[in-house]
Amino acid sequence: MIDVSVSDSPVAISLNFDSLNEAYGFPQSFTDPSFEKGFDRIARICANHNFPLSIYVIGKDLLNPARASAVKEWASQGHEIGNHSWSHHFNLGNLSCSELKDEVTRSHDLISEVTGEEPKGFISPCWSTSGRLIEILSDLRYLYDSSAFPSLLMYPMVAKVALNHWRNPSKGIRALLRKDWLGPLKFPNQPFFMDSRMRVHSDNADGRLLILPLPAKNRISPAIWHTLGFIFGWDLVKRNVRKLSATREGFYYLIHPADFLEKNDLDESMPMALARMDLPLSEKLSALDQMFSLIKDSGRPVRTMKDVAKSITSS
Repeated sequence: MIDVSVSDSPVAISLNFDSLNEAYGFPQSFTDPSFEKGFDRIARICANHNFPLSIYVIGKDLLNPARASAVKEWASQGHEIGNHSWSHHFNLGNLSCSELKDEVTRSHDLISEVTGEEPKGFISPCWSTSGRLIEILSDLRYLYDSSAFPSLLMYPMVAKVALNHWRNPSKGIRALLRKDWLGPLKFPNQPFFMDSRMRVHSDNADGRLLILPLPAKNRISPAIWHTLGFIFGWDLVKRNVRKLSATREGFYYLIHPADFLEKNDLDESMPMALARMDLPLSEKLSALDQMFSLIKDSGRPVRTMKDVAKSITSS
């Protein structure tokens, strides 16, 4: 049995909506199936488990009316819509003050216009964070940020992201130009509060933002998100999901569109760097369903990331 206070606290499914549109470099007149049949696949699995999603969208995607309409519909269905920056720079936290503010606020404003509600959650591309980012999010009255990577696995992860983009080296190099290289050595693996000087606190005084770190048992163990199953095997991920979803306050399970897209969704006339596109779609959807079943087995309520954050800040 787990502690009553933890068993009653919610967990969440977090979807970083790294779209095909972004992967192709935001081409004009591109119809992105990740917003249509791709999302329908994950929505069906979530409906079967009665799980809402917390979906972090790239603001630039919403310039297209069809994509904006889809996101508006997701919000009306009870999914949380969060901010994943304007143009998905891998070194977001290391941008200048003006560039960083523009990346956050442009996306914030357009999401608010599309959904009729200001986003309250943020996740930085490639988990690239900084004190400047925390300050901007605090000024916009965000409830939480989930850009902390509290595991040494961050270092090979960043290297892999850079290598994956060898066809577009300027994009891949951005992953190496981050500001928070010491993050895995100092970020707690439990929810915490952070100020604009990236100091860690246990309370939410003015100017401090709740940080929901990527779930990990400790800094030398792997941080857990769905991608790891394709790299290290599902047994490792399942063991950690069972343990963390049953015991960890602030637990969430992170997925990406690449987890429910297939090769037939791609436009082969344009190069892109999304991984695992050659895997059978049935295998991908089965893996998602199995993981969601494990999370349901924890007995904890599955809500949005916003609900998770509220449960922590109100306790």
